Amino acid sequence: MSSHDQNHIPFEGPRRRGRGRGAVLEHRAASTGGLDVNAHLNTDENDGLDLGLEDVNLTPHPKKRRYATGTAIATSDDAASDHSSRSSLSLPPSLSGADSPIKGSRSSSPIKHLLRVAMRKDEPIHVREYNPGQSVSDEFPHALADMWATLRKCSRRAVIPSTLEGDIRRHFPSDADLLDARDFLDAPSKLTMEHLNDLLRGAHKSFMKTEPHWNCASHFPALDRAVQTAKIVNCDDVSIENITLADILPQYNLRDETMAPYNPSSAISLPSAATTTTPSSRVDLALTIGLTAAENEILSNHNITHINHTAFDSLTRSPIAVSVEAKRSGEGKDKSQYQLAVWVSAQFRRLEELFGREKVQQLAWLPLLRVQGEHWHFLAAVRVGRSGPSGGMQTVIWSEISLGSMREVLGVFHVLAALHVLVEWADTTFRQWFAGCIQALGVGDLEQQTGG
Repeated sequence: MSSHDQNHIPFEGPRRRGRGRGAVLEHRAASTGGLDVNAHLNTDENDGLDLGLEDVNLTPHPKKRRYATGTAIATSDDAASDHSSRSSLSLPPSLSGADSPIKGSRSSSPIKHLLRVAMRKDEPIHVREYNPGQSVSDEFPHALADMWATLRKCSRRAVIPSTLEGDIRRHFPSDADLLDARDFLDAPSKLTMEHLNDLLRGAHKSFMKTEPHWNCASHFPALDRAVQTAKIVNCDDVSIENITLADILPQYNLRDETMAPYNPSSAISLPSAATTTTPSSRVDLALTIGLTAAENEILSNHNITHINHTAFDSLTRSPIAVSVEAKRSGEGKDKSQYQLAVWVSAQFRRLEELFGREKVQQLAWLPLLRVQGEHWHFLAAVRVGRSGPSGGMQTVIWSEISLGSMREVLGVFHVLAALHVLVEWADTTFRQWFAGCIQALGVGDLEQQTGG
């Protein structure tokens, strides 16, 4: 057995490795039905997950153990006098969730976090499930309804290029879905059998691997292949960025209700990003567009150093069109939705600060992708005004369309067809909107110079 395989053996029963904190946690995990404590302790900090120890049955040990940090785990005698001390285990902030953007929560449950952001007085975030009878409204605009219908077609029909039909039937003679496929595309395609085999191989090799492995071997290549084979004028104008280390700038992140309310009329130049936010609001990948030299000059004239809601270097002058959050197979949908919701809400805030709320509402919505192992899903974020005397803005997350599986031949074509649609949207609709917003800034400069 390789050392890699050994790292993925689930924890079964108590295993003592000395008298440190890990040994005690492993011993006590045995009484909870085999809790994989190592999996929690090794969780990627990008996910910002605390251990949620209040939900773990820390059965009192017969003897009190003290450690160098001075942390004590109560004995059964202590528990009789002070029941609350039974779970008083001190952890570093990175594991305890002390840096969470939602303060005061004792649980790491993403569902609770989603409920809390939905009840916020200052710019709430709502997650709504799409239903087939969904009517067009401010929260579900016409532009999004059209995109939703297009992507549903991509995931429900065969989208195999006719130029590959013969090769695919020969290479996969036992695939019933392919043998039954009748709706082949007549349009020319840049996809080749080599591309298809590479994508299938990447997804199969990633099975049971870590999230970074999935991102490198499957998710990034799928997005990059979609850009290279989409019907756009210049694929170099659309890029895929790995942004797992990109933090939301503090002024755009969710904050305590007691903090000063967000002011969209504040200065548009950004301060230094020396203070970063919690990793729980990071996402993994982004599809971005490039700006022209003239557009960059206008931004420089306005001292706009960062176009996005993050100071991450590769995103400085690359507007984010589509944000992607990825998880391993079997990890939680709610957690991905929460991370995407916080991230895109901050993006809307930054765009409103740059161009104004009216311009942002003309854009209407932003696309999101949630990837869980080999399975791809489409979501959308809408920025809309709130009714009632309080006014203000809110973000609505619409969930979700299942696009397909990258471990199946037909699924690869379904996912790529949907990604082609989103790449083309980024290169046309989003690019035109962004260019118009920057040009409006330049027109304002000209009017000031001429006294108009």
